[in-house]
Amino acid sequence: ITLQTNNKLNRIIEFSKKLKGSGIIYCSTRKSTKILCKYLIESGISANFYHGGLDQEQRKIKQDAWISNETKIMVATNAFGMGIDKPDVRFVLHYDVPETLEAYFQEAGRCGRDLEKARAILFFEPKDLHDLKEKVELKFPAIDTIKSIYNALGSHFQLAIGSGKDESYELNISEFSNKYNFHLITVYNSLKFLELGGFIMLNENSYQPSKLKVIVNNYELYQHQVRSKELNTVIQFLLRSHMGVFEEYVSINETIISTKLKISQQTLIKHLNYLNSNEVIDYSPKYKGSRIIYLTERLADSNFSVDPKFYKERKEDAFIKLDSVLGFLDNGECRNKYILTYFGEQNATNCGQCNVCLDIDDESLSTSNYKAIKLAIDSRLENNDHFLIEDFIINHSNYSRQNIISTLRWMSEHDLVYIDKSGKTVTIGIK
Repeated sequence: ITLQTNNKLNRIIEFSKKLKGSGIIYCSTRKSTKILCKYLIESGISANFYHGGLDQEQRKIKQDAWISNETKIMVATNAFGMGIDKPDVRFVLHYDVPETLEAYFQEAGRCGRDLEKARAILFFEPKDLHDLKEKVELKFPAIDTIKSIYNALGSHFQLAIGSGKDESYELNISEFSNKYNFHLITVYNSLKFLELGGFIMLNENSYQPSKLKVIVNNYELYQHQVRSKELNTVIQFLLRSHMGVFEEYVSINETIISTKLKISQQTLIKHLNYLNSNEVIDYSPKYKGSRIIYLTERLADSNFSVDPKFYKERKEDAFIKLDSVLGFLDNGECRNKYILTYFGEQNATNCGQCNVCLDIDDESLSTSNYKAIKLAIDSRLENNDHFLIEDFIINHSNYSRQNIISTLRWMSEHDLVYIDKSGKTVTIGIK
């Protein structure tokens, strides 16, 4: 189902309270997952958030709680769901419109894998369609801009022409953007295009633990130990707990070390920085952020080029996919049939369950005799556990077919009734 609304946040909270079982709500950004999760929790809904920027331990804890049904809803980016075996997901909601039908189909398909009743609902506001078009447009900065950012990147890393192949560099994209006066989104999309072109690889979730190596001999190290009791304690611990610290770089965990030495982490780092500045050790603090890996040597300005044909084809393909998404949201064809036809199914038929098949028109509901029709439906179900829609329409000819169908659809969305797959029979509540 696709639902256009003027307040998708309120609608999602409303649905999240009513829908039974566990579910996923997909958002397009990490920030959105946190914000929406906060609103859900404040509304009394069991929820957590998940995105690719979390470390492995955090992701596992959140995922395990959701799989075991301790958490009802996972608010996530598309980083969540791949390879997860949870067949009893009862609903997938979309807070943001996916950029492609491939993405939507994959994400929506993560509910109802046990073949039981499940709901996939995409919520959107009118401005979302404009924002989506703008987002796709921004993915393709001008070729000259991409070239400028490539050159700035080499300067930022102080990388000589002809060098850098297979080398890796930490990059704070925000600082880089400010330093060279580029818009942050332009830099990010240019980097993604450079990655697409095979020039670099962008690792957005790079994590490097703290590392150190003793770079003096035993005698010189001893001179520092006898000068300070606190330094001696730190050095002795490093020597005892990290074998080979004279021969190679070892990974350390400042939290564990400071706990065992019963000193603050700030004090420990102060000692390590002192030893590093006095060239006793080579110490690299942990790093979490983006990392650039050069797949080719840095090219001279005269040798670097983005193939205009390649650029044009990628941009045209992106807008073809965008048009397919917009068509999915704004056409009078069965949603399921539209998607199957998009993927090449020649003989797709109407599903009988989507909002188009149920002849949905939200505006008509406000002008219909909704309350009277709802009372008639409730009354019918008090006497029988089910009824045929066509029989009901015939027996209530004082109401229009459109108004009856719209009322049934609203009741179905709010889990007051269940309409079978054929779209013919109504029973009480969600199945």
